[in-house]
Amino acid sequence: MMKKINIYLLSGFLGTGKTTILNKLLTNFKERNEKSIVLMNEVGSISIDDKLLQKNTNVKNISGGCLCCQTKDQFENTLISTIQNDIVDNIIIECSGASHPAEVINDCLNPLIAKKINYKGLISTMDVNYFLNLNSLEPSIKKLITEQWKYADIIVTTKLDTLNVEKLFTFSELKASFPLKNKIIENNEAKNIINKLENSFVELKKIDGHHHTHLDTFSYTFSNSISFSKFEHWLLSLPDNIYRIKGFLKFIDKPNEKCFLFQYAYGVPYYQNYDINVPCTIVIIGQKLNKKQLEQKLNTLNKC
Repeated sequence: MMKKINIYLLSGFLGTGKTTILNKLLTNFKERNEKSIVLMNEVGSISIDDKLLQKNTNVKNISGGCLCCQTKDQFENTLISTIQNDIVDNIIIECSGASHPAEVINDCLNPLIAKKINYKGLISTMDVNYFLNLNSLEPSIKKLITEQWKYADIIVTTKLDTLNVEKLFTFSELKASFPLKNKIIENNEAKNIINKLENSFVELKKIDGHHHTHLDTFSYTFSNSISFSKFEHWLLSLPDNIYRIKGFLKFIDKPNEKCFLFQYAYGVPYYQNYDINVPCTIVIIGQKLNKKQLEQKLNTLNKC
């Protein structure tokens, strides 16, 4: 009898730590001498997150829109082809932060693949900052985030280390009354996630209809290094409808550093030294982006 392939789905809103969890899972599977393939969805046309995975990871990129709508056909074809043609133990599907997981779950019921897989479950990330500020979010974004949690088999908390004592207490209080509290785990190590899935009732069933908010994306490539101070000033001027920025940058005023991985989520910028030779490109994700204005301001930075 042909061995079935394990399918793991990974969901969660923009910038909530999906790639970190993904790397932990990949490390665990590697330690078990299991072969894994990642189907990675990027809502933008340029792929950034695949460069953040551990070396020698087998990745198939599906870029240019969400798996549940704009790239649905491409995803279905890639998933079917992978299951039919690749010798692999695990397939991890990382949905974009703007995706609703319903259609991805439904795709696993496709008769061409359903009997060839073990559906292990949907893991959804919960940035505790979004959880604490859920009621202040734009309604359609709040609905998307809560539905990503609703259909999850387990919810993995992230960014707990960013909370002070007072906010940690508030988080514990709110979690105690949260309808999905039994799904939440705070230990996000891979073994704990996998054990929780193994001990949970995971059912693969069709989900009828889903709400989905389409987000805008805008990509920009700088011709060279830019001013760090002016870039920081630009970040302070960003409107609330920009939810996520990620990419790679070089700075004139930091000449000793080769490159920075730049990430921005929930208004907080993050820079990490990164030894990689790639174009200085950022991807901006948000709602109703004024792309002309963004381009004008980034052109000004590009001339610095």
